[in-house]
Amino acid sequence: MATDNPQNLPVDYLKKMPMVVNAVDDDAAGKAMAAQIKELIPHAKRLKPLGLSWNEDLGERINLSRSELMQVQSQQSISNQRTSKTATKGFEL
Repeated sequence: MATDNPQNLPVDYLKKMPMVVNAVDDDAAGKAMAAQIKELIPHAKRLKPLGLSWNEDLGERINLSRSELMQVQSQQSISNQRTSKTATKGFEL
């Protein structure tokens, strides 16, 4: 559930949940929101991003995934080229 104001959260409902994760940015605004949520829902556990924001973390993961995908595709291309050369070895094309 996302919100820009903790006062808009369904607090009564969330208080009944066995686990509530509070994942906000680690900047001044995020810290202030985390404190407000903790006051409203005392059992909420805060989860911090690795960087300053969750968008940065997501961007890093997407870039890493793209980089890994490109590396795998490159390795497959090299493997396919080797297989193609081996399959035609000894034959004139």
